[in-house]
Order: sequence, then structure tokens, then C-alpha cells
Amino acid sequence: MKRYLKIISLITLLTVLVGCAYYNTFFNAKKRYNEAFEKQKNVKSDRVPSDIVKGYMAAIKKAFKIIDVYGDSSKYADDALLLIGKAYYNQHDYIKAEHRLNQFLLKYPKSSLIPEAKLWMAKTYIGLEEDEKALNTLNKLFENKVSKKIAAQAFFIRGDLYFQRETYDKALKNLEKCLRIVRDEEMEGNARYMIGQAYFNLGEYENAIFNFDKLLNLNVPVLKEFEARMQIVESLIQLKKYDLAERDLKKMLRSIRFKKQFPLIEAKLGEIYELQGDPQFAVEQYSDVIKKYRRTEGSSLAAYDLARLYEYHFAQLDSAEFYYKKVGAISLQPEILQEAKERANLLKEYLKIRNQLRKDYRDLMKLAAGDSLLEDSVAVQPDSSQQNDAFNKRESEAPEPAINTDMPDNRQQNEFDVRKNANNPPGNIDENMVANEDSSLLQQKRKRTTPKKVAVTRSPEEVQKSFKHNSFALAEYFLLKYMNYDSALVSYKKFINNFNDSLLTPKAYYALYFIYHDIKNDSLKADSIKKVIITSYPKTDYALKLTKQLVEKNEENTRRSIYKDLYTKGEDLLFHKKYRPAIDLFHQIAEEDSGSIWAKKSLYAIAYTYEHMLHDTTQAIQSYTTLTKIYPNSPFARVAEQKIKPPKIKIVKTEIPDSSQVKQKGPEEPDKSEVPHLLDEQKDQLPKPPIRQAKTQKNEPIKPPNKKKKIDF
Repeated sequence: MKRYLKIISLITLLTVLVGCAYYNTFFNAKKRYNEAFEKQKNVKSDRVPSDIVKGYMAAIKKAFKIIDVYGDSSKYADDALLLIGKAYYNQHDYIKAEHRLNQFLLKYPKSSLIPEAKLWMAKTYIGLEEDEKALNTLNKLFENKVSKKIAAQAFFIRGDLYFQRETYDKALKNLEKCLRIVRDEEMEGNARYMIGQAYFNLGEYENAIFNFDKLLNLNVPVLKEFEARMQIVESLIQLKKYDLAERDLKKMLRSIRFKKQFPLIEAKLGEIYELQGDPQFAVEQYSDVIKKYRRTEGSSLAAYDLARLYEYHFAQLDSAEFYYKKVGAISLQPEILQEAKERANLLKEYLKIRNQLRKDYRDLMKLAAGDSLLEDSVAVQPDSSQQNDAFNKRESEAPEPAINTDMPDNRQQNEFDVRKNANNPPGNIDENMVANEDSSLLQQKRKRTTPKKVAVTRSPEEVQKSFKHNSFALAEYFLLKYMNYDSALVSYKKFINNFNDSLLTPKAYYALYFIYHDIKNDSLKADSIKKVIITSYPKTDYALKLTKQLVEKNEENTRRSIYKDLYTKGEDLLFHKKYRPAIDLFHQIAEEDSGSIWAKKSLYAIAYTYEHMLHDTTQAIQSYTTLTKIYPNSPFARVAEQKIKPPKIKIVKTEIPDSSQVKQKGPEEPDKSEVPHLLDEQKDQLPKPPIRQAKTQKNEPIKPPNKKKKIDF
């Protein structure tokens, strides 16, 4: 008996130990999951950090251990499988999440966790961009009685889905239902925030502020509270209540709770100063943020706003380029980084043209002023013989140097004697003095023949050519790349004033015409520039373009008038039952005015006449076929296709005869009675028939669409 009791006790102890180990494994899996989930709440970006991914993977590993070791029928097997699906979803691995959640729904149809699993399945469908499946899953969830907690989550998910679709009325309706039954402060805070954001997007800023204020009374994470306060500031800005917005921002700066967000708060203060009309104070604020908070999101935004101010307000494009590059170095937001990079590259191109243009201008000024430093720099250096001849000429023409009376007597006398007896034999003078004098003259000669410092390294022709090229390049840059049309106008006008005989001058005039005609809609100035191009540059492509447009327009109007009258004459012939002459006239129009609306109408009139007046089915089908081949995309061709389409063959189920009894038949030609009548079937879609019912009723031409021509520079 005692032995039996010992065995029972041992089995009970082992069961308890196994149960404890089983529970501890699930407890550790859930613990790892919750730790990763709490960390993820404070992550603002869509990318999941690696440490959080590791936490979720550890939870998945332990959950799989429960299923592998203890089997699918164990107590926590369904909890473990659901946890795996949730962990994959939180990592944005929606395919694996869908697979595990489907597995859960099939394996455990009677589990009490089925409603929760359906919620996560709906969220997974949203992640996979299968919104309709998500809505169907949520709707089916409400078919059965569920707890308030599940219902609140379902309303929230549905509201979030409509919010992402920008269907704000339905989003607000579901989120309000969620608020009425929710008991979780975190979910209530998320619902309040989304309601406030929906009202903000609808432009109802007072309602947005009301809901964001409601959120601040809840126990929500710091990041959510910060976002709500910043949205209140944004709403106040939209209402132009800048003083209140500034007050709220400075209040946030006094709270250590938002220490990590101080860079963003101070950057927003700079925006407030800018909106209040104090850009210089805003520049100082942005600069302080960049210096105080390096490599943060706030300093990135401050650098971007500072660059924007320098570009658009102060027009200091070199400073703007510098700060746009700084955004590229410290930005944490991909969209800001991309835009800043594009602006920096755009301004870099401008600065390159501008700096070269300034250099050209300075060199032109030096050349025009005749700067002494230009000697031996803009001309070819002479050879040694030429240099000696020039030197001797300057020596002969130089005035006699005056004797310095302040010099000592002996030096003065010696200098005088040397110059006086310069032609005497060397033996009659002091050899040392002669040597010194020769050395001095040689140094002076070398000094005079040494090329002076180069001030302009290019020839005048090269400078002028570069100045012309860069002047035009600047105008093209403003028009085609920077799209500042006022600056483009100024630059093109300067180019025309400076280079009125250049090969690029007509192109500059044409660019002015394009800006005034297509962008400014100033027809008066556009017409005056057009006259200049046509009269002053008649043989250029630009003059030909403008004159061709005028000629084509006049010719088109004349041609329309001529062939419209001919087509009307053909209708008159049909009205008087002169079918053959009418057909001949329509053929003439189709050949001479090919491609026009009258040619299409004429071909259609020919086929229509054969079908309805002459009752010649063969010729009618042939004419309709010709129409579809020549003008396949016209509305007449679509009607013709219906006309020549073979009749539908009714299929009757019969026994398959022997192949030897089947007779081979060629394609059947449709009977005249099977050709559909045009006007009876397509009245709303097709033009009128070519026959007039009375002389006062005429077919009006179908006007082609007025396509705007692309200006090719």
C-alpha cells in the first residue's frame, strides 16, 4: 500500500513539474512578445528595428516549442499558434501571418480565441492590401455575439481602414462606436487621435482640437501625447492663431517629458516665427536648432526650412544649396532627403552657370578697361629678338634720368662721369663702376622683358564666346529646369540686348514668344515678338514654324470651306436621286481631301448609298471594308465593322455525322437583309446620314480635337 502511494505521489509530482515547465515555456514566449510589442509602440517609422524583430523571433521560437513538444492538443497550443501569427504580423511579414492564422482557424474551430484570430486576420488582409477581404471578415465577426472588447477592436480596425481610404465620414462613424464601448485607454487614445486627424483633414480644426484635447486626459504613451499636442499646434496654425501655437510649444519645452522631442519643437517654433512675418528671427531659430541638436529629425527639418527660406525669400541660392546638402547629411525622413537632394542638384547647376558668367563679366571689364596687368596675357608672347628690339626702342625713347642732388658728391660725380664717358674705352674709367653699372642695366632689362602676372588667361574671343554661351544657358535654365518664368524673361531679354546678331538670338525671341503666348497668356506681347521673328529672321526655323502655322491655319480654313461645299453638293445630288454623280463626287472628296472629316464622311456616304439607295450589298460591303481599312479609328469605321460582321450562327446540338458525310463549305456572304441599319441601331453614337430630309438641313462637320502643340527648343 505504501509502495502504491509512493508511485501515485511520484506521478503527481512529475505531472506538476511537467505542467510548470509547460506553462513557463508559454509564459516566456508571451513575455518576449509583450516586450517587443511595447518597444514597437515608441517606433515612429514603418521599418521595424532589428532588436524588436529579434524579440518577436524569440517569442515565435518558444511558441513553436510548445506545439512541437506538447502537441497540437495541449492546453496552450492554440494560444501559441495565435501568438505566432500576431508576431509575424507585427514584423510586417503578412504572408506568414496569414498562413499561421489560417492554420489556427482550421485547427481550432472551437477555440475561445476564434474572434481574436479573425480580428488579426482582418488586419493581415489590410496589410496585404486586400481591403474587401478585411471588411468581409469583420462583418462576419459581427454575425455572432462577441465581447465588448472584441467589438471595440473591430470598430477601430474598420474605422482605420476607412480612414486610410480617406472616407472620413465612415471612419468617424466606426470610431465613435468604438469610443462608446471601449475600456482600454490606449485604444481610446488611438481612436481619439484618429478622429482628431480626420476632422483636421476635413478642415474642421475646432473639432480636431477638441478631440486632441480629450486625448490628453488619457493615460497614453509619451509619443502619442506629443503627436496630439503637435496636431493641436498645427490646427492653431491653420486657424492663424500663431500666438496660441507659440504658447503651447514653449509650454512643451518646459516639460522634461518631451526632452527627446525638443529638436522638433524648436524647429516648429522657427516655422511660427516665419508665419508671423519675421523671417530673420526664423533664420536664427533654425540655425540654433542645427547647432544644438546635430543629426536629429528636428535639425533636419530646420535645415530644410532654412534652405527654403534662403532660396525663396532671400534669394541667396548659394546658402540654400549649402543647407539643402546639410539636409542630405542629417535627414531621417526619406521624402525630405529626396526633395532636398533634388533641390541641391538643381541649385548647384545654377551656381555653376552663374559663377562662370561672373568670371566672364569680370574678364570683359578688364579687357574693356585695358588693365596694365593684361600685358603679355591676352596676346602672343614675342620671341627673344622681338623682345630685344622693343627694349632698345624703349631705351632710345626714354628721357635722360635726372641727376639726384641728394646723392653723395663722389657718387654723383662718378654717375655723371660714367654716363658722360659711356663711349670711351674701358681703360679710361673705373672698371668696378662699369661692372656695377652693367649689372644694374642687365637686371633692369630682364625685369622689363619678364612677362607680367596673368590676369586674363583667355583671349578676348574666348571670353566673349563663353559670356554668350553662359548668358543663354542661364536663360534656358530658368525656363526649362528651374521654371522661373519671370527670371527667364529677364535673362532672354538681356541676351537679346547683348547679342542681337547671334545665331541664338531668334531662339531667344522664340522662347520669349512661348512664355508670353503659352504661359503668360499675353497675346499682345506674343504677337509683337512674332512679328519681330518673322520680319527680322524670316529664314530661321522659328519664323517658318510661326508662318507655317498661319499658312496651315488659313489653308485649313479654305480647304474646309471648299470641301464642305462639295459635300453639300453631293448631298443635294442624293436628295434628287442622282446617285452615280453623287458617288463620283464623294470619291473626289475622299481622294483630294484625304484624312479630313469630309473624306471620312464621303466614304461613309458612298457605302450608305450603295446599301440603302442602290441596294447593292456587294458594293456596300466593299465600301464599308475600305472605310475600316483607311480610317480604322474613326466612328464611321466602328459602324462599318458592325455592317460587315458576319451574322451569328446558332449552334444546335445534334449527333456528330461521319466525317465522310460532311461537306466543306466556304464562308457565307451575308444577305442584304442581315446588314444592320445604321441609323436605327446607332442613333446616339453616329453622325447623321449623308441624305438631307430638306434643303435647309445640312450635316455639320465634326470638329477635330484642338491639340496643343509641344514647343521644341
